[in-house]
Amino acid sequence: MPSVKPYPMQLRGSTRIVRNGATYLMWDMSLGKTFTTILAMKKVGMKSMVLAPLNAALITWPDEIDKWAPDLTYIVLHGPNFEHNARQCHNYDVVIMNFEGLYKWYNMVCKRQIKLRKYFVVWDESSLLKNSTTKRWMIMAEAMPIWSKYRVCLSGTPMPTRLEDL
Repeated sequence: MPSVKPYPMQLRGSTRIVRNGATYLMWDMSLGKTFTTILAMKKVGMKSMVLAPLNAALITWPDEIDKWAPDLTYIVLHGPNFEHNARQCHNYDVVIMNFEGLYKWYNMVCKRQIKLRKYFVVWDESSLLKNSTTKRWMIMAEAMPIWSKYRVCLSGTPMPTRLEDL
């Protein structure tokens, strides 16, 4: 890791993720949710899956991993090579895709085109998962067997209005 020292809040956050497993980081933007999560991913040392909005999946997460954890290998699943790259995902420490890619990926798991394994899973911008009637939500619920005890929700807009939002 670069010689940047995490802030005490980020250290507490990563420790909480490691200790508790299921964690919801509802911090304002630019406080280091991604960095904190990468710290925890490294401490736990298991295969990780990041589900994020498209821009974050294609740009933010790869950039942050390159910057803060260059020793972690990752693959971004998106575009015309999705299925080919998904078959290679077991060779990487971190699998990154947008929320819509989960449907395609999970179908490949169900068809046994990809080996089923437990993942440290991160839902970035988890406020996009509020509606339990959406296809996205239903796939997440169906895919529960692949999630490990390490499940992290990140939100820079922490305004839950209902119990279900949490």
